[in-house]
Amino acid sequence: MNEIAPVLVSRCLGCHGPEKTRGGYRVDTFSRLLQPGGSKDPAVTPADPAASSIYRLIASPDPDQRMPKKGEPLPPDQITAIRTWIEHGAQFDGPDPAASLSAYVPGTAHPDAPAVYRRPVPITAIAFSPDGRTIAVGGYNEVTLWDTRTSALVGRVGGIPRQTQGLAWSPDGAWIAVAGGEPGVAGELRLIDPAGQSPSQLLARSADVQLCVRFSPDGRRLASGGADNAIRLFDLTDTGDNAAGARVPAKAGGVIEQHADWVTDLAFSPDGRHLATASRDKTCRVFDANTGATESAYVEQHSDAVFAIAWSADGKQIYSAGRDRKVHYWTAADGLPYKPPAPAPPKPALAVTTTKPSSTTSPTSAATTKPATRPATKPAVAATPPKPPPPPTPPTLPSDILRLAITGPRLFLACSDGQLRRYHPLTFAPQTEYAPLPDSAYALAVNERTGQIAAGSFNGEVRIWSMETGKVQTTFIAAPGYGK
Repeated sequence: MNEIAPVLVSRCLGCHGPEKTRGGYRVDTFSRLLQPGGSKDPAVTPADPAASSIYRLIASPDPDQRMPKKGEPLPPDQITAIRTWIEHGAQFDGPDPAASLSAYVPGTAHPDAPAVYRRPVPITAIAFSPDGRTIAVGGYNEVTLWDTRTSALVGRVGGIPRQTQGLAWSPDGAWIAVAGGEPGVAGELRLIDPAGQSPSQLLARSADVQLCVRFSPDGRRLASGGADNAIRLFDLTDTGDNAAGARVPAKAGGVIEQHADWVTDLAFSPDGRHLATASRDKTCRVFDANTGATESAYVEQHSDAVFAIAWSADGKQIYSAGRDRKVHYWTAADGLPYKPPAPAPPKPALAVTTTKPSSTTSPTSAATTKPATRPATKPAVAATPPKPPPPPTPPTLPSDILRLAITGPRLFLACSDGQLRRYHPLTFAPQTEYAPLPDSAYALAVNERTGQIAAGSFNGEVRIWSMETGKVQTTFIAAPGYGK
């Protein structure tokens, strides 16, 4: 696969991958490479190139039939390599036939980050360290680390793709997960040591950029989503240590392909047992975080792309938002809009009995006394069942909602108008106001331990506020050396 995978990824994947599937045929994994497309002709027939449609099409002398369509024909040595591979039985020599073929493309060394930035880069990913003293920011072929009190640059970790789209700091503080790549070209998911003492760990390569990444609350799992429409799960076990003595990844936990478009955000439930995902396909889904099995889906509710998702504190409800500019509040178990439970029905009214009083008689006159009158019973009045309370009305905003976060009794929304908004997560009553950023707020991070919230802007600015008071604590342009 190391010989033919680079050819298929560079010359075929653009039209036969998850984004475009011309002719119903995909080549993004080995298992899909063997499956026929819409024509039902065998794509690969082991030991028989002539009976393999993939070989016939790349070797065809007819420009109307030859693949790649509207592209230069493959060089003779690449055609020969594919023919030889089929003649020798089309064997798979990798560890996982369901893995992306991009994983078998030899990686190129990422260039060094510029010593001095000539201009700021858009901030699309930020993450607080667990102790809140440092904030990681996606840079140009690097992650930069900044002191949250002084805004001083305290670290730079390179060796990563040009663009960083997602960051997550492990709960033990030993690793930063980095999701990124180059759109339309390739994606990577890596773990980097914030101390810079250990080499980065490559977890996955993909056919398109990785967009989001999250650790489970206990730090033992990792999940990522990307523009290849896939969700990747990883088990983090005690099979190796970095310089700080923290565990490193042992194996991939599987790939979930249930979305029809980019996976833009994901979140583990508070107990770590479930994974919720948001997608540009206008849907959200909930999966078993251990097996990857689908548990529920929130469909036909969002009218446009979904960019953000988060769990309620009790793990029963989910918040999602995106381009339709509305916060959606729904139940994780069934994927339906949230409805408050009906109040307990009132106790039934008791029947009322009345007895006609009888005259007092003496023993001597008992023989002439009339029989006692039977008590009269009035029918019970039926209790009117109480009406369930109306569901809370989530806000509809004047701009796209790009990120959201829940911490305690606070729901934060980062929006395309640069505004950071805060609401009560149950009543959706507006709360503290925050000074707007000068451009779209593409990144959001909270640290409940220190009571801080941070947002990153398209113009390169990072701003940190007090969650409670809304007071700005620090502001800086996350571009080393810029303006000096």
